[in-house]
Parts: sequence; C-alpha cells; structure tokens
Amino acid sequence: MREKTHAHRKYQDDVPADVKSRRLQEIIATFHASAKGRNQRFVGTQGLVLYEGLTKRHSRPFGSDDYGHKVFLDVPPNLSLQPGQYVRVHVDAASSTSLSATAVATTTQAEYYDEHPQVSFGQ
Repeated sequence: MREKTHAHRKYQDDVPADVKSRRLQEIIATFHASAKGRNQRFVGTQGLVLYEGLTKRHSRPFGSDDYGHKVFLDVPPNLSLQPGQYVRVHVDAASSTSLSATAVATTTQAEYYDEHPQVSFGQ
C-alpha cells in the first residue's frame, strides 16, 4: 500500500502477491483490448501526421496525429520527409498503442483541412 494514506494506517494488506499480479494482468489485458478496439476505427481512413523523424531503436519513420497517437510510417521512395513536415497518410493497421500508415504526400495543416473539413460541434 502507498504510505501516508488512510488505508496504509488503518488496514492490513492481506491480498496475496499472486492474486495482485493476476488482477493487474487482467486490467492490463482489458485496457489493451479496449484501446485496440478504439484505434481500429482509424484503419482505412486518411489522416494528418506531424513527421518527427526516425525511431531510436529501429530507425523507423514515425510521427504523431491530431489525437496524440504514435504513427509508424511506410514512406514510398519518391517521398522525402524532414522532421516538422506534415504528411497526409492512409492508416493501414492499428494496435493498442500505435497506428501504422502509408505516407501519401507532404502537405500543410491549412491545405489538409481545406480538403478535409472537420466536424464542428459548437455550431
């Protein structure tokens, strides 16, 4: 238990470590299943990604979308990207923690949103 809490002062920790571990694994599995389901809605769609560069571990191109998802990119040989550029992408796959997409073309935010207007909930 966390120190300096009511539970730490008043209660005894009587849950065995193996039960705690099993419960944590169930929570993690539920989270990943739910997150993957939510991310699946992006598969087959177009999106805007801010290109950030290459990953440190595998030197794979990546960036972030408007929703804060990490997006791993397949970049065609005819497309040259520089960190800080916006890229129009087609989302090919999703996991619980990231998206995989194919880079289609470089663009700007203004150009992208002129072509793909967003829904406004305030009007």
